[in-house]
Formats: sequence, C-alpha cells, structure tokens
Amino acid sequence: MKVILSRKGFDSEAGGGPSPLLPDGRLISLPIPEYAFSHAKLRYDDLHYGRDERLIDLMKSLGYDRFIGEKCHLDPDLCVDALKKRRNGWRPVFGQCEGQQTHLKNEEVQEGDIFLFFGWFRKTRCNAGNISFDPLDKRGKHIFFGYLQIGEILECGRESRIPAWLEYHPHAAFRDDSRYKNNTIYISTSNLSFDKSLPGAGNFRFGEKSSEYVVLSREGHLKSHWTLPDLLRQAKISYHSPKSWKKDYFQSVARGQEFVIHSNENERIEKWVKDVIKNSRAPRVRLS
Repeated sequence: MKVILSRKGFDSEAGGGPSPLLPDGRLISLPIPEYAFSHAKLRYDDLHYGRDERLIDLMKSLGYDRFIGEKCHLDPDLCVDALKKRRNGWRPVFGQCEGQQTHLKNEEVQEGDIFLFFGWFRKTRCNAGNISFDPLDKRGKHIFFGYLQIGEILECGRESRIPAWLEYHPHAAFRDDSRYKNNTIYISTSNLSFDKSLPGAGNFRFGEKSSEYVVLSREGHLKSHWTLPDLLRQAKISYHSPKSWKKDYFQSVARGQEFVIHSNENERIEKWVKDVIKNSRAPRVRLS
C-alpha cells in the first residue's frame, strides 16, 4: 500500500490565505477558486460545512467575502454534508489531471493506495457568533484534514461514461475540455481494506487526542518543517531526497501537490495510517 501526502485547499496563491481550524476542532478545508472553467457547476454559495452552516457565511466572517457568487473547485469531496442534495450512489471522490496525474501514474498509484490530504490552517476564535482568525496564531500550520482510500480509478476523458451521481464534480464538468490531459477521478472504497469498521474516506477533527496525529508542522518552526514518524526515514518520498530529513524535522518542498511514499515497511505504514485515521476521524453527518 502506497500513501500519498496530498496538498489541497486554500494557500497563499490559490485563495490567498489559510483555511480555518474552528474552535470546536473542525478542519474546514476551503476549496480553491474555479477561475478557469466557465462550465464548472458549483459555487461557494452552494456549499455547507454542517447541517445549517453555509460555507460562504463562514468565509465572509473570515474576510473572504470576495468569493461570494464565485465558482469553486470542490476537490477532494470527502463528506456528504458539503452539499444539501446528493444523487443516489454518491461516494467520496478526488480528481487530478495534467502533470500531477502523470506523476501519480508514474509512481504507480493504484486501487488500495490511500491519500492523506493536508493544507494550511490557522486557528480561529468566536466572538458574538462571528468567526475570525486568531491573531495569536499568525503563521498557522500544515495539518492533515482528511483521507481517501482508492476503490476505483476512472479515466475521465471526452468519450468517458461516468455515473450520474458524479456529474457535479469539477473533473467531470471539464472532461470535454481538450486543454486538460490525463483527467482522472479517484473514487473511495466503502470501508478501509485494513479495518472494515472505518469508512474508506472522511474528514479529520483537531483535538487534544488527535493533534499529535494530524499536525504536520513542528511547533515553533516554519509550517514546511514537518514532524513525520521515524519509520518514514528509510522510505522513498517523491519530490524529496534523504537530505529532506534534518536533525529534528522533515523539510517539505515548497511546490508540488502529491508526495507518494514508497516503503518496504508495509505493516508499520498501515499501522501509522490506521492510527492517524482512527484517532482523528470526524463523525459522519448526513443532511436532512
């Protein structure tokens, strides 16, 4: 089983800032803007992060009001509660194309491999019902916010037939656009192959118990200075070299989206991933 560390959500270029870590521990990865595709179907106004909590209202509170009415790239789409209405058969999905998909293919990412999604998050505080970024957390951190084990891989080109429930997804919306090559959608398993009691995809929650599993950035360091488990020191991590390992941290590269971990320590890798998911998974919520 390969593990892919996948950078997603708002950053300094796409969106212009961090995603919020809410006071209740929810990690709300803000989807990047969808400026490129006039045929994209989703807008920030369509999205939710709870039963009656609209994402655009949270974004306005955080100072991202310029995205009102704008189209967004909901990817990965991990939780059923992101949209009020889902077609029957929906499963968590993630899409990739062009150079990053070529990289995943060259690294032989396949069914059964697992994505651990991370992004840039800052703590927030609540005052009189308004959420704002905590000024004491100026730098923020890289944090794992979700996961997806690959159950099915769909090549999503012009002639491809995809299930009706997937039509909303941005990588389905631009499958006829010849500018974008290698368009591929990864659909999750129903349950983890190595622990059937856990779903094949979902979001994480930050808390006293889970912080040691989901926080990548080393305390007091730059957010790109990570604390990865020692068992990965002997692994190959794409886009990185042995020199990425410093005395007391792992130096993540500044660019790149998908970092594929190859290791002969399969049992130990599986245990690490299982511990991350089991100790950090947020409960499923289904909108009524």
